[in-house]
Amino acid sequence: MITGIKYFLLFLMILVLQVFVLDQAPEIMPYARPVLFFMFILALPSMRAVWLMAIGFGGGLILDILYGTPGINAAACVLLAYLKVPLIRLIKKDEEENTIPDAHITYLGFGQYFFYLLLVSLLFHLVAGFLSVFSFVQAWQTLLRVGVNTVISAILIYIFEIIFFYRRASKT
Repeated sequence: MITGIKYFLLFLMILVLQVFVLDQAPEIMPYARPVLFFMFILALPSMRAVWLMAIGFGGGLILDILYGTPGINAAACVLLAYLKVPLIRLIKKDEEENTIPDAHITYLGFGQYFFYLLLVSLLFHLVAGFLSVFSFVQAWQTLLRVGVNTVISAILIYIFEIIFFYRRASKT
């Protein structure tokens, strides 16, 4: 019960940070719109993919309602929830099939976690970017936006992860 409340509060904190801080910040570059919101999917503990996809859909739908977008964030969040465990297993090859791994720095390590974040951020921004434009007419402009947003989002989530979730192994 306490764990559920903790993750719900994390979800609210990320939602408030996304909507009231990141979206209100002045544009540094015309293509930059960093997204931290999908981090709540990465921060969730080990669970079955069906539950993770349902939570991802609900969270993405809330963001879509706030932005007035027709399911773009929900679709991207469901894809990330579906691919979370396979991507971790792809990066961390020594994982057993029966266990569901967590996506945190303490499990993957700094380098592998940053690569994982870049990959997940790229997937999210590709889906969200092309669904929002829904055309390949301005593909280069969309790919530039995806690239800039991927890097900025990955760096911000990496910093957020270090601040809130990184726990050093105690030396005994």
